Amino acid sequence: MEPLAQTIVLGHPRSLLWKQLDASGDWAIRFPANDGVVFSYIVAGGCVFSMDDRREVLRAGDFIMLVRPNTWTLGNDAETPAFDYVPGVHPPVGQLLNGEGPITSTFGGRFEFDELNGGLIKALMPHFTLVRAGQVGAGRFRPLLELLGDEAKTPRPAGGLVLERLLELLLVEVIRRPQPSASHAEPGLLRGLSDPRIAKALEAMHSDVARRWTVIELAKLAGMSRSSFAAHFAATVGSTPIDYLLHWRMALAKDKLRNDRLKLAEVAEMMGYGSTSAFSAAFTRLVGSPPSRFALAGDGRVEMA
Repeated sequence: MEPLAQTIVLGHPRSLLWKQLDASGDWAIRFPANDGVVFSYIVAGGCVFSMDDRREVLRAGDFIMLVRPNTWTLGNDAETPAFDYVPGVHPPVGQLLNGEGPITSTFGGRFEFDELNGGLIKALMPHFTLVRAGQVGAGRFRPLLELLGDEAKTPRPAGGLVLERLLELLLVEVIRRPQPSASHAEPGLLRGLSDPRIAKALEAMHSDVARRWTVIELAKLAGMSRSSFAAHFAATVGSTPIDYLLHWRMALAKDKLRNDRLKLAEVAEMMGYGSTSAFSAAFTRLVGSPPSRFALAGDGRVEMA
């Protein structure tokens, strides 16, 4: 599995809330700030999105996604007094029919990630994504969202697995949309993957995480000298190659210990350590807790909000 896909899967995205809204006349609904990811798709009609100083007129077929949003509003007009939506109190399917005129229909939801490694995905995502109906690839969002809504509203066997896979696909569509040019993008995994030479090194480390990689070996894969590769990797990804590998190993280790409930010796071997003591020392130094204590702190299940 390539690096971006591995990172998304490691975050275990899960659906927490699904909502539909039909509105007409003068209407506005205010959604609370949260630490997750929210999205909305305009099925019919149009409305105004507001958050902080940002205003966007949305039309049928437009899609928005927000990461760790502040309080945000959808309404017929930015000046219309808003109704506060309270998750868990108001029903997921609602109507604000306050007058004659065309009906605006929207659906969307909110989801979160496994607390262990969810930050890895959030760091990859733009804080605000707006995909206009006429843009290339826009038509790929609606079928995904319709399937998400159907699964969220109708309990079925293996529904949680289906939701997780659909959310992963939705994240892939958002993250892999055209990004700023490499010279302007923030250092990180996406910028590294956009560089063909650095991408070869990243893909190698992700495909064989247990291997005792050296900077010289990675530089050869990238077709660069050791010093040039080390400097270019740090400028592009934001860390040295060996630090990146260490952090990725520990992200995997946290998931294996807490969610897969593997034994310490098994995880140490999978991460390329010759002994549990060496693995424990590296894990403790980076995570701040011995792996045995870290594993016992969880119950092995993903906690649903």
